[in-house]
Amino acid sequence: MTMPTLKPLAMILATLSLFVLSVSSAWAVGADANSRSVGTASREKGFMEIANPDGSTVSWMSLGYAKAHPEKAREFGLEVQGDTLKPLSPPSANECDGDICIDVIGSGVVVNQWTTVLFGNFGCQRPTFLRNWGNYYTGDYICPGSGETGAYRGRLTGPMRFSDNDALCNTWGNLPGMPCVSIKR
Repeated sequence: MTMPTLKPLAMILATLSLFVLSVSSAWAVGADANSRSVGTASREKGFMEIANPDGSTVSWMSLGYAKAHPEKAREFGLEVQGDTLKPLSPPSANECDGDICIDVIGSGVVVNQWTTVLFGNFGCQRPTFLRNWGNYYTGDYICPGSGETGAYRGRLTGPMRFSDNDALCNTWGNLPGMPCVSIKR
């Protein structure tokens, strides 16, 4: 090959590598190729979040970040107690099963906010929101990428209308635990 032929080839390879880098960076922050919408991803050391146009969010916060930013931890629904993260008690209903918690805020059969938290660092995870043990909503993957302990959070905002005695539950991948709350008029 002559030199003039190599230059276009080098430009194609450079463009391809930038595309691969941008796609892999979006995946590392948590963008899911099968997700229903394109969200906005933000990332800083110890914290990452994907905010979708439908109002849902998926986040991860490290213990170190929570200690350094206690106001952000409270906004996240957490408090630092020594070297652990604990859920704040919400005003409506909450339950934990192992490392997974569910918080539901609303009145009667109307839910204004449904949040799930997974404590730890289990690599790439995504929350599943269940209504009467059937899939209601599946969040995007969030991939912390560090060995530091922390907490994942998935959140839906309403209003969402349910029926009396509906069971709302959460899971995170194949991890043990499925906390549930019951909707009451």
